[in-house]
Amino acid sequence: MGTLVARLYGLKLVHIESGLRSFNFLEPFPEELCRYTISRLADIHFCPNSWSVDNLSGVKGEKVNTFENTLIETFLFAMARKSRHPFVRRIQKEQKKYFVLVAHRQEHVLFNRNKTKELLRFVLHNIPDNIRCLFLVHDISAGFVESLELLIPEDLADKITKVNRLPYSDFMHLLNGSEFVVTDGGSNQEELYYMGKPCLLIRNYTERMEGLNRNVVLSKNNKRSIRKFIENYETYIQPSVHVTVPPSTIIVDHLTYEK
Repeated sequence: MGTLVARLYGLKLVHIESGLRSFNFLEPFPEELCRYTISRLADIHFCPNSWSVDNLSGVKGEKVNTFENTLIETFLFAMARKSRHPFVRRIQKEQKKYFVLVAHRQEHVLFNRNKTKELLRFVLHNIPDNIRCLFLVHDISAGFVESLELLIPEDLADKITKVNRLPYSDFMHLLNGSEFVVTDGGSNQEELYYMGKPCLLIRNYTERMEGLNRNVVLSKNNKRSIRKFIENYETYIQPSVHVTVPPSTIIVDHLTYEK
């Protein structure tokens, strides 16, 4: 909508986080379609890495590599603050092992919910007994989570704690204290790459390259890959990521000083 308004009024269009591609219009939906459309209309593309720059070789407009996504600045700001959320503080105080489970994309919890249930049941059945599951519940996934609970044996259900959505900083601290994260979120993939935290991406496609084949495993619903990750998650730990020049500085300087 913002792109169309800019075009209608003849405004210069700048696309931040440009060049991300899964090359599948149905996953993530509708983000992939939106990014594709905006790339055809943008005047300046600020891309988070060279891979995303290359993805725009066939479109017009100026391409600028910011070397990381601006998300990393929000992330670092959040991590610099201590969490004061009662739930996060209690989890930190308990010092018990846990992993975080996130399933919220509509192509998973609405359109392909039965396949997703089967996949998550497999994940939960393969988690070590000493690791608890913190299942993050979004509004869109509340019904899905309830229906999934009916399919889980009681002894396994006792190991699952449902967690409502948290403020961003508190959620980042919750992720950071986990053993690993199982998620279908693209932004989560980036945030866990910044942390160097093991991440199992329960998707068939991802529009990001951050952490892939290092701390991030793209499952593609392959049960062998899922089991291998769970059994060896500690081998996927990577150093945390830092930046020398903030991406927003590159963007502001370019818009201010470049003609």
